[in-house]
Amino acid sequence: MVIANTKGFTGHSMGVGVEDVLAVKALEFGTVPPIANINDGFEPDPELGDLNLSHGGLYPVEYALRLGAGFGSQIAMTLFRKIPGVAEKNQPSHLRPLAG
Repeated sequence: MVIANTKGFTGHSMGVGVEDVLAVKALEFGTVPPIANINDGFEPDPELGDLNLSHGGLYPVEYALRLGAGFGSQIAMTLFRKIPGVAEKNQPSHLRPLAG
């Protein structure tokens, strides 16, 4: 499982499904965005354990789980599943997901 967080790039979009679009595109192209500033001296908190944080690039993703939490204890989770199809077959070879 790879963990990505796009909020550092997009900020508070207040009701716009930017994260949903990014999750669907990650499934479509097999490319996951990096966590903002992860390569600029980023040191993960050792209390988090051995998490697989995204440095950006190709990952063999089949599912995307998106968590949205808001003011007033609002919370929503969306689970997307990749369904191979025509779009995947027509992608240039450098954009195709890694074989798993």
